[in-house]
Amino acid sequence: MLAIITGEAVTAADNAGIWVFTPGGSPRLVVRENQQVPGLGPGTVLGSLGEPVVNARGQVAFLARLRGPDVTPATSRALLATDTCGGLHVVARTGTAFALPGEGGPPRVIASISLAPVGGIGGGIFSSAGALAYHLEFRATATTFTDGLFAAIPHHAADVNADGAIATADISGFLVAWFADLAGGTLITDFDLSGAVTSADVSAFLSAWFSGIIQCQGS
Repeated sequence: MLAIITGEAVTAADNAGIWVFTPGGSPRLVVRENQQVPGLGPGTVLGSLGEPVVNARGQVAFLARLRGPDVTPATSRALLATDTCGGLHVVARTGTAFALPGEGGPPRVIASISLAPVGGIGGGIFSSAGALAYHLEFRATATTFTDGLFAAIPHHAADVNADGAIATADISGFLVAWFADLAGGTLITDFDLSGAVTSADVSAFLSAWFSGIIQCQGS
């Protein structure tokens, strides 16, 4: 749930947050306004939060306004979601490029993001398998837009098969893909983003895997 908080140390910039309530458990804070957004530039924070949707796994998805030195009106809206370990991910952001699956040509630029129903198809759906459905609108020209309904599965970087659990199967899956990259010259398992697939990627992945095990146990 989205809630407003008060207190001596609370300001108008950080007085809202999203909590998850579990039966028999204590409320768990998921995010709070003025929190740094993972993966974005320093100082890019959550400016305001929309009402969340929660799935059976306890994962949360929500729309937010961003605030920061590099944020413009065109790039200020984002869809974010947590993985099963509680990690926060940016699913989509306005003003950024989005390559449509199976479509050639240059990527399109996201103009708006929504979790609302579109054309009779339910939006805002976050399934028990971790799949989040959302609607994007793209700016085609100054006055023309195109749109579509998409799905994403927010997951920890070490959860290779995106099944919501970090297990030995993820190590096997990564190694299979790593050897395929070596044979085919692709970069799918370039885990350290060096621009090349090497043994360093295996080391980086295993480090993230062990960290993920600890993180998920504490979530």
